[in-house]
Amino acid sequence: MRGDIITIVEKDLREFKGTNQIWIPVILLPLLVSIGLPVTVAFIPSAMTASGAIPEVPAGLLKNIPEEMRLALNSLQKDEQLAFLFIAYYFAPTFLVVPLAIPAVLCADSFAGEKERKTIEAILATPISDSELLVGKMIVPLVASLSSSYLAFTIYSYLTNALIFHRFIFPTSSWILIMSFLVPALTFFSVGTMIIISARSKGFREAQQMGGMIVLPVFVLLVTQLLGIMSMTGQGLVSTSIVLLTLDVLLLKYGSRTYNRDHLMSNS
Repeated sequence: MRGDIITIVEKDLREFKGTNQIWIPVILLPLLVSIGLPVTVAFIPSAMTASGAIPEVPAGLLKNIPEEMRLALNSLQKDEQLAFLFIAYYFAPTFLVVPLAIPAVLCADSFAGEKERKTIEAILATPISDSELLVGKMIVPLVASLSSSYLAFTIYSYLTNALIFHRFIFPTSSWILIMSFLVPALTFFSVGTMIIISARSKGFREAQQMGGMIVLPVFVLLVTQLLGIMSMTGQGLVSTSIVLLTLDVLLLKYGSRTYNRDHLMSNS
């Protein structure tokens, strides 16, 4: 069984390596988030100091943040507070695009790409069970997404401390919860959803277009957080992760029940 799964994984890696429309977004998106956001925010303290104008953090922003974040802000210098508020709180939903979007790209090519290249028949003819095929198709997107997310987080943390605060101040406890629980749960959710979409799509672009909607919850979270409707507290992060993990289990059970050769052939 393990050898059959490894064969699927190796085949997917060969296919992905030769497709620029897959690897370019997978590489550029984490770099854009992990480097672009801290570098942009790094200009806030220096610009304020240079101009001599150091404004207070708007009261409208303060009233919507968790108590932990409010206490952290009080321990910082005034020229650091606004930068910390964005880098540690308001940019969190933006960072969550990475574990959602990368599987959307990789999984879109999983079954849909095989159908488009007319190679799905060869895979289905191999002596491998439906569950082994499903697991094999999930491994590369899972590993690539989690690796990219944690690498992006490492770069994000280093640049935040080095460029903005010039000392170790990030990550916060909320970000540790995000990376420990929410990011893996989101990654499994994105992979499970996109594998189902890919299996039901006729081609790569169709699957990619449908998969683009998977990042919408992140933008909803960003808007609700800005408006103060929802706050990313430690308890809220853990609860959200538990809900997502429950959905992940349900998606896996649904996928394993509905995945069969006849279904894949009928949609090819």
